[in-house]
Amino acid sequence: MKTLTSAAIVAFVLVASGAAAEFKGFVEDSLCSNMAGMNNDAQCAQKCIKAGKDGVLMGDDGKVYKIADQAKIVAHAGTTSRSPLN
Repeated sequence: MKTLTSAAIVAFVLVASGAAAEFKGFVEDSLCSNMAGMNNDAQCAQKCIKAGKDGVLMGDDGKVYKIADQAKIVAHAGTTSRSPLN
């Protein structure tokens, strides 16, 4: 538990200090990112995100990254993006 708490504090400090990281992946909606047959479907991602589903970044490493500022991700729905997130 101490390790998890320490990791959370370190992550918070890095984010608060403005440390930027670069992520690359496919921008899709949170629902389809968990469905094998729907991954990387650009039309579905655009439709779902514009309809109000949360957008996420499906990283090249297979991890799903939540996007805090949803307003910034709508324009990138259904695309492969490389962007610094801070």
